[in-house]
Order: sequence, then C-alpha cells, then structure tokens
Amino acid sequence: MYKLKHVQGKYKDISLNFEKGPVLVGREKDCHMILSNSNVSKHHARFQLKNKTVILEDLKSRNGTFVNGVLIQTKEITSGDKIAFGDDIFEFQRVQAQPEIPKQTQVLKKEKEKKDFFQVFNPVWDVIVERIEWKYFTLTLVFVFMAANFIFTVPPLLQYNQDKLENEASKRAEFIIKQIATENRKFLSLKDGHLVSDTLNLSTALAKHEDRILSVNIIDPRTKKIIAPAQRYDQPIANRGDVLRGAETKILLTQKISENRMLISYPIRLYTAPENDEVAAIIQAVFNLEGIGLSKNAYQTMLLKAFLMSFLFALAFYILLQKVTSHAFRRIYKEMETAQEKGYRHLELRTRFDEMNRVIHTINQVYRTTRDLLSKNPDPEAQALPTHNTDEILKNLLSALPEGVVILDDAYSVLKMNEPFQKLTGLKHQDVMDKNILDLIENQELLRNISHGLGQASLGADSIEDLDIEDTRYQIHVTANRTPDNLIDFYIINVKRAA
Repeated sequence: MYKLKHVQGKYKDISLNFEKGPVLVGREKDCHMILSNSNVSKHHARFQLKNKTVILEDLKSRNGTFVNGVLIQTKEITSGDKIAFGDDIFEFQRVQAQPEIPKQTQVLKKEKEKKDFFQVFNPVWDVIVERIEWKYFTLTLVFVFMAANFIFTVPPLLQYNQDKLENEASKRAEFIIKQIATENRKFLSLKDGHLVSDTLNLSTALAKHEDRILSVNIIDPRTKKIIAPAQRYDQPIANRGDVLRGAETKILLTQKISENRMLISYPIRLYTAPENDEVAAIIQAVFNLEGIGLSKNAYQTMLLKAFLMSFLFALAFYILLQKVTSHAFRRIYKEMETAQEKGYRHLELRTRFDEMNRVIHTINQVYRTTRDLLSKNPDPEAQALPTHNTDEILKNLLSALPEGVVILDDAYSVLKMNEPFQKLTGLKHQDVMDKNILDLIENQELLRNISHGLGQASLGADSIEDLDIEDTRYQIHVTANRTPDNLIDFYIINVKRAA
C-alpha cells in the first residue's frame, strides 16, 4: 500500500490505490485524486505502478510537477520523496498492509445482504414505476401525508384537551381551598414561634361543595401535625401517605401524587397586616382526576376537526406537489424537444465525423503506401498524378465537415487542415504544412487545451474539453489513430460549437 502524507496545503493524507490502474491527479472530476487548486492543471500528473515500482509522470501541466524541489517529466518515486502539485506538497510513503480483522467478515456479509436486498427490491420497484402512473403515485403520496398528519395530530389534541379539562376542574378546587384558608385565618396566631389555634372553630366544611375533593387537612408546618378537621387532630402527616409533600409551601402548589390524584397545597397567613408574610399553617386537599375527559360528542367533534385539518393540509400539499412537478416536467419536456431539434443533428454530425475518421484513416494509409511505391518509380509524371488525386480526395472530405478539423502526424506536424479550423485559429494553409502545430497557435488557452489533448491522446485516452473563443463556447475533441503495432499513426483535432 502507498499513501501521500500531507505536508503543506489544505488536504489530508491520501491513499494511492493501484488496483484499478493508474492514479490521475488534477482538478477535473474524472481524476482519482482531485486537487481544487488554481495552480493545478485539469489533468496534472499520473501515478502508475510498474513491477512494484511507482512512477510519477507529469502530463504537460501548466505549472509542472516537482519531486524534492526538482521539476520532473517522468520519475521513479521512493519512500520519503516530497512531491509538489502547485502549492500542495505531499510526502510519498510505503505503508505495510494491516492484517484483516474479524469485523471485515461481518462487513462483507452485511454488504452482501444489502446487495441481495437491492437485487430483490429493484425489480419490484421497476415494476411499480412501470405500471403505476405518476398521477396515482402523487395521490398515494397525498393520502400517506394525510394519514401521517392525522396520526401525529390527534394525540397532541387529545392531550391538550385533557390537560385543559383537568386544569379547569382543579381551578374550582383551588378556589374552594383559598376560601377555606381565608375563613380560618382569624383562628390562627403565633406565640414565641409556636402556632396557637382555636381548634373548635377551625373548619373545612366548604370542601363538601366539590365532589372531587377527597380529603382536606390543615397542618402545622412546624410540628408536621394535623390541626383540623377535629377527627384527625394531632395526627402526624407521616401517617397519611397522600399528604407527605407541600407541607412547607409558601405559594399555591399543585402536584400529581398518582395517575388520578392531585395534591393542592396553600399557605394560611397570619390575620395581621397585609405586609406580614409569615405562614401560620398549610391547607392541603387531595383532588380526584378520575373520569375527567371529553364526552362522546366532544370526542367525535374533535376527530372531525382533526380530519378536516389533515385534509386541508393534504390538499395544500397536493397543490404544491402538482405545481412543483408540473414545472419540472415542463422543463424536462422542453429539454427533450430541444434535444430532438438539436440532438439528432449533433448525433448525425458525430456519426458523420466518426465515419470520416475511418475514411481519412484508410485514405491516409493508401496515400502513404502510394507515395512509397511512387518514390521507386523513375517516371516523375507517374509520381505526381496519384499524389495529386489522393490529396484532392482528402481535401474534399475535410471541406465537407462543418467543424474545424486538423490532421497531425506523430510529431504534431500539420498534414491537412480545413477552412473552419483556419478561421478559428487564424492560420493559413500554405504557411503551416509540415510544421508543428504547437509552434503555430497564438491563442494561449487554445494552445494549452490542444497540448493537453495531444498528451492524453498519446496515452490512449480521448480528450474532450470546453473552450471559449470570442464569446463562443467550443468543444475540442482530440483522438489518435494507431497502427497495428500500437504506434501513433496520426492525430485528429476536431473543434466544434458546444451544444
């Protein structure tokens, strides 16, 4: 295993995986190692493994590739070498493969199960997509949305209404408790920190006006003992399990002590000046919550409201979905119509260009073979006629192409060039024959694209790149035809308007 350890720049360590072939470095998305740096070319360099040796090759990049500070074209890389692509510097390292761990087997098993699942699911999904029209699919989505909205809306509404009813019921009990506290204030006083009470006059009788109040006690917060009603006088509150909390409250306090029971605690203040905040006693009541809830009619009304609300939301969702999808479909149909108008012509030209390539390749072979034979013929007239004829045929073929085309030999020298290419590059046919095209083109951006394309084509990969020339977008397609011995026979550069 090999990796590039980050030394300078914004990238982390990068592993080099040669299992699928060479590793391409550059800014384009088709690169295996993408460096989004303006100093890095679209296809900057390439790592490849040969006989367990890593070779780094610069692909004629704009700013070059450096190894240990030295500009290189092709170099064998060893562990510890510092490699620079623009401003990004990495250290090349060989890494010993880690032994497999048992978890990998589980991961592979899960991946296999996942793959098996998709193998079963995908055909089913394809059948669904083929047989169910989009309008029925959207309706299904709307019903699902409506059902989900109803399911998620009803429980909160029920809980809200339950809490509201319980709160209203407890408000009545709180009002009665406060009334009891007000009536008993005048019978309580403090002397030397101890509660003095007229137990004969202390009363909790008002609690009988509320059926849900199960019991009421007035307690001394200092001794934790009951002082009223009389039948429970002087009993400690520890003996009564439902009044163990709230014995020292200074405000109204409500607490659930079980699922259907609530404890209401309220302080009884001394019957003195209003600013006196001292608590004399605590009144506590146990309130019954059992049976509080919606009636049958109220429950049905609430469900109907929830259904109508869900329906309105689903209708809004359907209208929005139709609006979005119809807009998307209109764009798709428009693009399809545009493709039908332009795409067929483009495809026809592409096919025609490919056919021309094959014809030109055959003519070139005949052309060269004929010249080789004629060079051995002592008759000069016999030499001139076939040469003129083959050149004329090739010239006519090139002039039939609507795009700019130039044919180069294996040394990048111009063999043939048509008029559209001359107009794009400003070259004259009579001045460029048998000259290196890289020495002729003045447009630097076009020169870089052609140079890069020729490098790619020489390595066996077609190059297609976009370029702006005088506010018009063009596409440059560079290919290389090879001999049966896998040597470069000639290059073809095709420049056409981008679709």
